[in-house]
Amino acid sequence: MLFGGSFDPPHLGHQEMVKRVLQLNLANQVCYVPCAKHPFAKNLLASKDRLAMLKLIQTTNTKVEDCELNSTGPSYSIITLQCLQKKYPQYQFSWLIGSDQLADFTKWKDYQTLLKNWSVYVYPRYNCPIKPLLPNMKVIANVPTIKYKSSQIRSLIKNNKSIIKLVDPQIAQYISKHHLYENS
Repeated sequence: MLFGGSFDPPHLGHQEMVKRVLQLNLANQVCYVPCAKHPFAKNLLASKDRLAMLKLIQTTNTKVEDCELNSTGPSYSIITLQCLQKKYPQYQFSWLIGSDQLADFTKWKDYQTLLKNWSVYVYPRYNCPIKPLLPNMKVIANVPTIKYKSSQIRSLIKNNKSIIKLVDPQIAQYISKHHLYENS
């Protein structure tokens, strides 16, 4: 299963989503796919830092797929899926999103083709309704709702507040060591 996103920074909610997907046997491996250039024009921390933080939280059944970071244009899930399916035809891919992505999902590039060819798993996020559900979307039920947001973490850092309960200790250390988000 591919889990795309900005991961700016990766937080415990991201890790919880992945852990639950693996526990429920929805996938035998989850790949974090950090985007290079956000299609909706979000300003992002440098790719090298987001990639480094994701590598800190890799486990036996997770990996970081940097294919989007190697492209020059905006990161589109459909292009990532097509490229990886071609590169690894032996695998059956799916995509993981939080319910916060549902409201704008129809704005995703070629979303109908994506849904026609791959399953999209939807994980519940706090205050984000699980609708509208489109064909080939599957709700991950009976799991804790994710309350963390990367924007909340960036704001805490900017205001010199602790993030230790929101991110993996290795990520907190990386952020501190490199003075990330302090002036964002």
